[in-house]
Amino acid sequence: HDIRGTDDRAGRVFRANVPATCGSCHQGVLDKYKTGIHGVTRAAGNDKAPVCIDCHTAHGIQRTDTDASRLGVTAECGTCHAESMRTYRDTFHGQVTRLWFVQVATCADCHGAHDIFPKADARSMVNAANRVTTCRKCHATANENFAQYDPHADRHDKARSASLYYTGKFMDGLLITVFGFFGIHTALWLGRGLRERGRGKK
Repeated sequence: HDIRGTDDRAGRVFRANVPATCGSCHQGVLDKYKTGIHGVTRAAGNDKAPVCIDCHTAHGIQRTDTDASRLGVTAECGTCHAESMRTYRDTFHGQVTRLWFVQVATCADCHGAHDIFPKADARSMVNAANRVTTCRKCHATANENFAQYDPHADRHDKARSASLYYTGKFMDGLLITVFGFFGIHTALWLGRGLRERGRGKK
């Protein structure tokens, strides 16, 4: 009965209080959130760290196993992690989710949902020690070599993806060379063809 507005610090729907409010029913999820990087960052005083309503919304909450929910959360991650979303969208996983295909890895499949940890943390699903297990959730035969795949490789970042960077440079050069050569060839052929046509008319 003690209903308060979202701008009232004592209110249950005040942003900082939302995790505790949701946790009154979803205690297990709240415990995971508190240990993850988002909850820890929030507890440290960073008001920009996400709370429940950022990913699930306040009133239009959907089951997490629906297509709309999976795709929606992927897009939501990108509102804070724009650079990671950009590189994810360059990969097969990211491109097919843009086409509304959901039977492919999204952010939560690799990083987790509520108990997300930095890559260097041994509890992280993308930590080197756990990466094979994470990949095997979708790829049953995944091994150490398979897990070396970089889902955020950037062809413009030589330090992170040297092989992709040089492959990209080679492909750029090949494209320019091929189009340049055949562009000149076509222009010369066109000139010759016009001359031959002119001679034929005479």
